[in-house]
Amino acid sequence: MRQNVFAYRLKELRHINKGLTQSQLAQELHIGKSTISNYENGYSTPDIETLMKIAIHFDVSTDYLLGRTNDVLKESEGTPYVRANKIPLFKEIVEPDIGSDSQKVETYITKPEQILADYKSLFAYIISIDNWDSFGFGKQDILYVSETKTKKLQAGEFAIAFEKNHGIIIGKITEDQKTTLRGITRDGNSVLLDKENPSYKILGRIVGVFKSL
Repeated sequence: MRQNVFAYRLKELRHINKGLTQSQLAQELHIGKSTISNYENGYSTPDIETLMKIAIHFDVSTDYLLGRTNDVLKESEGTPYVRANKIPLFKEIVEPDIGSDSQKVETYITKPEQILADYKSLFAYIISIDNWDSFGFGKQDILYVSETKTKKLQAGEFAIAFEKNHGIIIGKITEDQKTTLRGITRDGNSVLLDKENPSYKILGRIVGVFKSL
């Protein structure tokens, strides 16, 4: 069993997708809270019976829990089990069109209930570097991004953008111009981008963040 993957995915399913505390999940699974804590901290792993119980509870496959696949959807009789409210999670974004075939989706995750009603067009981005900690975003944090047009952004909001020469940029919309982003690239360089740059595109506003351990 890939213990660290299981620990991360259990916490993701419990906290992000269901909004449950460890105590609440333990009660629903009829196991001890300390058992859930040990699972999520990588101190222990479930037996096959408990693993299946967890998979059934979250409607995912045991292979997904164990890190054998990145497909979060369980399958029944060879047909994918389709659920609503799934959004793509990206580790890399290679061009400004999120829906392009060239984009690699790491997996699909359920929208957190607290932002489900407010934002319809969402994707998630997992941070793999430390360069955005000045904005309060750390390595392995998951950002929830609402795709939006530049004119709908408000000054002071955090946004994620793509620029041809720099790739992904995270920053804030400036107070003086709502179409200008003051941000930091993946390489740690500070940039100031505006609508006059033809290779610059804001992908969306950051509407939520799941903090890693």
